[in-house]
Amino acid sequence: MIRTLVELCAGASAVSLALVAPRVRPLVAWAGGKRRLAPDILHAISVDRDAPWHCLLVEAGEWARIWPVVLDQSTARACARIVEGYGHDADSAVWRRLGETPPPADPVERAAHWLYLQGRAAAGQPVYWTEAGWRMGSGRLSEVGGTAESPLRPHALACRIRRVHDALRGRVSILEADVREVEPIPCDAVVFDPPYVRAVRYELDCSRPDVLRVASRWAAVAPTLVCEAEPLPLVDWHHRQLAEREWVTVSRPIPEPRQGSLWRAA
Repeated sequence: MIRTLVELCAGASAVSLALVAPRVRPLVAWAGGKRRLAPDILHAISVDRDAPWHCLLVEAGEWARIWPVVLDQSTARACARIVEGYGHDADSAVWRRLGETPPPADPVERAAHWLYLQGRAAAGQPVYWTEAGWRMGSGRLSEVGGTAESPLRPHALACRIRRVHDALRGRVSILEADVREVEPIPCDAVVFDPPYVRAVRYELDCSRPDVLRVASRWAAVAPTLVCEAEPLPLVDWHHRQLAEREWVTVSRPIPEPRQGSLWRAA
């Protein structure tokens, strides 16, 4: 029987990738992403990684536009070809041109445009579009300047698009929706990774009261885990520190750390 994991505020979906395709890297770097911590997160919520799983990603930001493109075979291939085309020009020229250009209306072109910018963003800071232009973190892209020390080259990014598509096809679906407004659905586990309080600026925000309300609603239908920089004040929930400023608050008892875990003693 296929089980269902719901990943709220999925972003680059590092947890879902770790579950259904553990050898595949996320599309691009994403500040606050859980690639290193994903195995411990899955263990903390008692997910049997040997069982068959389907993952539902719930997103309302730029990632909600990216995933439909990447999960569809024809659009994923088209997106990869556009990204490879960026390699014909100097990286600095492409970065400057795309950073000064509004997102295209075509969803495939927009996905390629954004993935290139995000793949080169310093420290994986979120890149998003506003009426004032592209922003990275809390500043305008043109003002903050600078790219990652090891930016993702067009050919490498195109390869990742194809690999992620091949790994997730038929095993992951996307729901474009604000997590604050989604009605919980029957599932087997929920991982909720909202924007942390006093942390990186994202396109969309979710206040602490909203986080507590959303977590409580989903916990009524399935075991639920919430990531934050500190334990959350949810009655009868359980807490564990995974790393510095990385805690999980879980609606069920947390098993003992797995061998090789990054967990610290709480």
